[in-house]
Amino acid sequence: MMDLIIFYSPKKECMTYYINNDQAGYKIEYPFAYIKNIYLENGDIDGGTQGGLVVELNRPPMFFMDCSGSGGFVDVGDFTEEHQARSEEHTSELQSPRLS
Repeated sequence: MMDLIIFYSPKKECMTYYINNDQAGYKIEYPFAYIKNIYLENGDIDGGTQGGLVVELNRPPMFFMDCSGSGGFVDVGDFTEEHQARSEEHTSELQSPRLS
């Protein structure tokens, strides 16, 4: 099972996604300055599509992996499937079933 926790920090001026997958911990982070656009996309339960929050970035986010033995998170390369976060679009979609 995979857990996702998202932090919005006005003090640090950044967004952080914490991902826990079994015993591994990962983090994706980007400063507010990287955000080009944010919008909500409506889903359609009857049509089988999910809605969600879409975040468009003007540059790729930063990636980290939890190396507990070395004192915390260290910089790593793009760990997303097919390195999609490093694509030219730099779009993050957080999807959820539409709530009525």
